[in-house]
Amino acid sequence: MNGNAGSPVMPSGKGRWGEVACSLLLFAIGAAFFAGFAPWTRPVLLDAATWDSMAVATADGLVPYRDVFLHKTPGAALLGAVGAAFGKALGLEPVLSAHALFLALGAGAPVLLYLLLRTRLPRGAAFASALALLAYDEWAVAALEGCRPKVATVFFGLASMLAAERRAAFAASVLGGVSVLFWQPGLAFLLGAWTTTLGQGERRPARWLAIAAASLLPSLLLLTWLGAHGALVDFFQQAVLFNFSYIEEKARTPLGTLHALVRTVREWNITDLLTALPAIAGLLLAGRARARLPRSLAAASLVYVAMCFVSYQSWPDAILLGPAVAAGLGCGLW
Repeated sequence: MNGNAGSPVMPSGKGRWGEVACSLLLFAIGAAFFAGFAPWTRPVLLDAATWDSMAVATADGLVPYRDVFLHKTPGAALLGAVGAAFGKALGLEPVLSAHALFLALGAGAPVLLYLLLRTRLPRGAAFASALALLAYDEWAVAALEGCRPKVATVFFGLASMLAAERRAAFAASVLGGVSVLFWQPGLAFLLGAWTTTLGQGERRPARWLAIAAASLLPSLLLLTWLGAHGALVDFFQQAVLFNFSYIEEKARTPLGTLHALVRTVREWNITDLLTALPAIAGLLLAGRARARLPRSLAAASLVYVAMCFVSYQSWPDAILLGPAVAAGLGCGLW
């Protein structure tokens, strides 16, 4: 391979049209992949059914926390409500149109991963990594199940890191803040984006204060909306106080977390295992190879692994590991 160690791959001219073509092809592959599972005939079950119900209820005018108990931040309910309301306006089944929006996120995230990795990897390796994310079992299952918050967390987290790699620091902070509204460990992606911005030489205190403030805009808009609907107290009681007691009860010891992670890996199908082996090799060799993970993704992955040792529960928590595992495949290929 040509190029200096860690130097970005910067497409230009005809290369940009190639990136557009690859992005469209990846999205089409993702959409076809999910369509192969007959998503409109799948049963609505378990946690995903709760979020589906929240999305449809919000589209019908109910306010999370005030009208319906919700012990999580409402990002998935609000985004799902957009899809449900759009479907209702077109005469479609609201829950299915909410599902369609999250399926689009499921097909779109590999595109964002591809574009993010293209800052460090050649096209073939980045494309293979994007396909590996589609093949990642937790990702496919979550995207097919419905309004899964962690699918949106990853989508907007990847968008945040991509914006940071392209020197759009304020957009990266806003998108990272949106990621956190779906699931709080989305903070790992925001921190990853900030790591990239810091590495680009941005160290002025006033500028950093503005960048950090930009990440709070989505939360401020949410709190303003909740306050206008008389739901702020309910939000604090359900999404804040309830979770302090929940985390205290569900927290595992480090050894317990390792056992839970091993259990998750043992439940993987053969595709995941075949993806994970070269990914692990790629990550181990990344320090010596000319290819390496983008700074933002490497930092975000390390932060999230640390977060896992606070309260890792079961396979849905492994969804946020998908981009790192898939990207490791690209490093291994190069």
